[in-house]
Amino acid sequence: MGVFSIAGVVYPLSAQAVNLYGWATRPSSSTTLLEVAFVDAHSGWAVGTGGTILATSDGGAVWTPQESGTTVPLHSVSFVDGNTGWVVGDQGVALGTSDGGATWTRLGTSTTVPLRAVDFVDASRGWIVDSVGRVRGTSDGGRTWTRIPGASASLEGVDFVDGLRGWAVGNAGTIARTTDGGATWAEVSFGRESLFDTSFPDAETGWAVGSNGTILATSDGGLTWVRQASGSDTYILGVDFIDGSTGWAVGRNGTILATVDGGRTWVSQSSDASVSFLSVDAIDADRAIAVGIAGLIVGTQDGGATWRVIREPEALLDIYFIDRYVGWAVGTLGLVLRTLDGGFTYEELPAATEKHLHGVKFVDAETGWVVGADGTILRTADGGKTWAPQASGVTDTLRAVEFVDTSSGWVVGDSGVVLTTSDAGADWRAGRAGDDTLFDVEFLDATTGWAVGENGTLFTTTDAGNNWSASPSGTPQHLYDLEFIDRDRVWAVGANGTVLHTSNGGRAWAEQRSGTREDLLSVGFANARRGWAVGRGGTVIRTERGGKPWKSEEVGTRHDLHGIHVVDETTAFVAGDLGLLLGYTGRPDVPIGVNLWVLGLVLLTAAAAIYLWKRYFARPFRRRPAPVTAGSWRSGWATESSSEQ
Repeated sequence: MGVFSIAGVVYPLSAQAVNLYGWATRPSSSTTLLEVAFVDAHSGWAVGTGGTILATSDGGAVWTPQESGTTVPLHSVSFVDGNTGWVVGDQGVALGTSDGGATWTRLGTSTTVPLRAVDFVDASRGWIVDSVGRVRGTSDGGRTWTRIPGASASLEGVDFVDGLRGWAVGNAGTIARTTDGGATWAEVSFGRESLFDTSFPDAETGWAVGSNGTILATSDGGLTWVRQASGSDTYILGVDFIDGSTGWAVGRNGTILATVDGGRTWVSQSSDASVSFLSVDAIDADRAIAVGIAGLIVGTQDGGATWRVIREPEALLDIYFIDRYVGWAVGTLGLVLRTLDGGFTYEELPAATEKHLHGVKFVDAETGWVVGADGTILRTADGGKTWAPQASGVTDTLRAVEFVDTSSGWVVGDSGVVLTTSDAGADWRAGRAGDDTLFDVEFLDATTGWAVGENGTLFTTTDAGNNWSASPSGTPQHLYDLEFIDRDRVWAVGANGTVLHTSNGGRAWAEQRSGTREDLLSVGFANARRGWAVGRGGTVIRTERGGKPWKSEEVGTRHDLHGIHVVDETTAFVAGDLGLLLGYTGRPDVPIGVNLWVLGLVLLTAAAAIYLWKRYFARPFRRRPAPVTAGSWRSGWATESSSEQ
C-alpha cells in the first residue's frame, strides 16, 4: 500500500493493501490537518493533506479553504504578518503568499524530496528542513534557496528566534543547532526516540517532543537537554510555548498536555476527541488551537480547562456503487468522493455545499443525487463533476434518497418528512409519514417501497409513495437501514444490534440474533443467503444463511461504520468515520453439486497418481550388468541367470 507517515501515523495514498480475499482499507481523500500557525490573536492558517489550506480571521471560530494549486500533502506553514506567509510539503513543493493566502505562488526549491517544516523570522529570511536531513535557507523571501548540510537523519521540525539562532529536530533523537543563520549546524543526539517538533520562546529556553511520551527541555540554548515527565507513553507530535512557563503539547489518541511551570509538571487536558492531534499553536496564556486527523480542529479560551470542537472530524455517511468499479461516498461538510477503479483510488469532487450529506444514489454512471442537512438536495448529470441544487421545500435534515430510474425518486428525513418526484427532482412534493425521523427509504420498483426510522418505525407504500401505511415492527429500537432481496424478503437493522427479517412482504417480522449490542447502521445483501451489516465501533457482522446465524468479522478498525454497499457476492464497500473506506473481495458461492463434482475429480486424480507411481517409479531399479569378458562370461551368465530364477 502506498503510504506516507507522520510520526508513525500512517496515511494511505493511492494503492490498496495487497489482500487476496477479505476486507482491506481503501485510500481516502479525507483531510488530515498537519500543522496550524497563528500570527496574532485573530489570523491563523492550517495546512494538510490534499493540498489543503484553511484560514481564519476571527481567532479560529470560522475556517475558510484557500486554493493552493496542489494536491500533495502540505506539512508546515509559517506567517510573519497577516499577509506574508509560506507553506511546504511533499515533492519539494513550497508556496508563498503576500495577500494572506488569497493567492499562492509556487516557489522553486530544486528538489522533489518531502519538505517537512518551514520557519521565517521576517519577510526575507527563512529556512526549510526536509526528510533527508538537509536545510535550505533564503534571504529573499523564498525566491531562491541555498542548500545547507543539516543533519544525518530526517528532520521534522525547525524553529528560529532571530536571523542567527535556530534549532531543528528529527529522527533518532537528532537535535541540530545553529548560531550563524544556518550556515553551519552542530548536531547532538538525545536517546533514540524520534523527535517531531520543537518550540523556542526565546534564545535560551526551548522544548522538543517525540515518540514514547518524550518531552525534552533546554535552558542554555540547546547545549544541554533534560527529559521531562510527560505522564504519557504515546507519540507527542506537536508543541508550542508562549514564554518560558506556559505551553501545550499534543499527540496521538486525543492527547493534550499543558504546563504553566516550564514543564516541571505536565497536566493532561481533555477535548473529548479520541483522534490524533498533529499540531498545536499557543496564541496566549488562555487561547490555543490544535488540529489533527480528518480535519479536526479544537480550541480553548480558558487555558485548557475546556476544549471546544470547532471543526468536526470528517466522516463518510453513505456509499453507493453502480458496479464493481464506479462508486461514490458522501459525508460531512459537503464531502463527495468518487472512484472509477473499484475503490483503489478516490477523488474528491466539488459538491457546492458545506452541509453534511447523509445519502447518495446514482442510477447510472452520470446521473445521481445527494441529500443532507437543511433540506439539501443536489443533482448531477456528469458523474459528480458538477452539482445543481434542487428545491426541496423543507428545512429538515434529509437522511436518505432513492431512485428507481432517471425520473422517479423519494427522499426521507427528520420529523417524518417524505419527498416524492416523478420528474428527476425538478419538482419535489412534500408529505409526512408520522412524526419520527426516517433514516432510510428503499423501493423495489416504481410503486412498492419501505421506510424505517426512530422507535421501530416501519412504513410501506404500494402506490409510489402517495400513501404510506404503518407496519408493526415488534421493536422499540431505532431502525437505521433496510435491504430488499425481493418483494417478500427484507432485512432491517438498528440500535443495540437489532436485526429484523420478513419473508412475507412485511406481514410479520422476526428478530434475528446479531451477536452484538452495537448500533447497526447499514445492511446489504448479495443474494438471499449472503449479507453484511455494519455499525458503531467498527462492527461488521456477516451471514451465509440469510441471517441464521450472523457472525462477527474483524476489519481492523474501531471507528463507526455508517454505510455498506454490496455489489455482488464477491464485492462490497464500506464507509465510516474519519473518511474510512473499506473494500471486500471474496470467493463466489459454489453450488454443492459443483463442490461434490470437484471433490470426485480430485479423488480420481489422486488415485491415478498413486497407481502410476507404483507402476513405473516405485519398483527397484535394476543394476546395470558389469562388462562381460572372456574370463567372466560363465560367472556373469550364471549370475544373471540366477537373478532371474
